[in-house]
Amino acid sequence: MTDALIPQPSLSEIDRRALRSSLMDRRERLAALPAAAVGPRVAGLLAEVDAALDRLEGPDFGACTRCHLSIEEDRLRANPLTTVCLDCLNDEERRALERDLELASGVQASLLPPRDFAAGDWSGHFLYQPHGAVSGDYVDVLTPSGSGDDLLVMVGDVSGKGVAAALLMSHLHAVFRATAGSGLVDMVERANRLLCAASPTSAFATLVAARLQPDGEVELCTAGHTSPLVVAASGIAELPADGMPIGLFCDAPFATRRLHLAPGDALLLYTDGLSESTTADGIELGSEGVRAALAVASWRTPAELVRVASAAALGYHRHDDLTVLAVTRRSAN
Repeated sequence: MTDALIPQPSLSEIDRRALRSSLMDRRERLAALPAAAVGPRVAGLLAEVDAALDRLEGPDFGACTRCHLSIEEDRLRANPLTTVCLDCLNDEERRALERDLELASGVQASLLPPRDFAAGDWSGHFLYQPHGAVSGDYVDVLTPSGSGDDLLVMVGDVSGKGVAAALLMSHLHAVFRATAGSGLVDMVERANRLLCAASPTSAFATLVAARLQPDGEVELCTAGHTSPLVVAASGIAELPADGMPIGLFCDAPFATRRLHLAPGDALLLYTDGLSESTTADGIELGSEGVRAALAVASWRTPAELVRVASAAALGYHRHDDLTVLAVTRRSAN
């Protein structure tokens, strides 16, 4: 097969710069090791990094060395030393990859908060369903550590799929846990700056974060995420999906809006794995389908509300990770 017939990888120049930076960082760390610590394994890693840097300068970077087709971009971004696509892995390599995915899945599951949570008059529940072994969806719940504290809930969706998205999701988890004591805007702005600095320039995440106060007041910050829904006895309201996704521009501004939930009202957050589910004809469920399902169903608990919302996609084909979270203000009754 001639070079002219080999499909070339479609990595953008931005991706290449990000991968080059990642490889140079690895090289500098390896080269900085004391001479006594440099054995055959370290020397081999250094040679792999140098070889990847050489390939990066040519047109065949990202091409499988066995079939010459493109390596999966999420794997390449997660590990720029990768030289073989999934289809060309031998049995031993497949088993090693499966072990790594099982380990990553276990670590990710350990980061999830309890699926049922409560604080004061607030109670909540969430559904978290990865589309594959690992998920790029992000969900976290921080409950009060003392009297008078607020309840903080967050749902996000990292761009891309697979291990690279899951690694970025884990990064978000660490950032928000470390900044949870700050104001909501400050938390999101700091996460945005850290994500810009620590992730490839093509990676970003949508996010919705809500701080719920004991008196029913809710402070909400959305960053390019699917529109939150307020489910009340008077009807279902879709809140604006404003703000820019985090991780795109270091100085991007973020703002919050305030609303009040009466006893019995609920706030529903979800990722586009729900609304972008499609019929066999390719028609998306959309936020309209989610609202329609909620409008004709009855529910009493957050878990029932989550089940109603997720059931809206029954019979639809899901293409992405799915997260649905509901938090309700307990009724005075």
